[in-house]
Amino acid sequence: SLKGELQVPGSKSHTIRSILLATLADGQTCIENPLASGDGLSALAAARAFGAIVQQEEHRWIVQGRGGDLVVPQNVVDTGNSGTTTCLFTSVASLVDGYTVITGDEQIRRRPILPLVNALNCLGATAFLTRGGQG
Repeated sequence: SLKGELQVPGSKSHTIRSILLATLADGQTCIENPLASGDGLSALAAARAFGAIVQQEEHRWIVQGRGGDLVVPQNVVDTGNSGTTTCLFTSVASLVDGYTVITGDEQIRRRPILPLVNALNCLGATAFLTRGGQG
């Protein structure tokens, strides 16, 4: 017979998506055992930029979401080297009534994001790249 408990390490992908959903949700969300990687912390910073209130504990992040009442970021949203955060929060930016500038490190700025920008524009957003090309 096999018995025991196991705690699976947090997933970067699940952590970022949980932060996004918690930001968009109305009320408080507890994210248990998040992966506190650079990408996850970039997503937390982006969530804060759009008005979410975040409390970080050792094994839990508590996010007070904004529901449909997101705020326009007061500063540039820097997603570091997180492509997932860049794409997801670019989409979130289309939900606010104002201008949002999203950037990342040099590698992120070279990644193709034009298809996402075009898709957001087709859905009625006004999105554009400040640099020529795909990035």
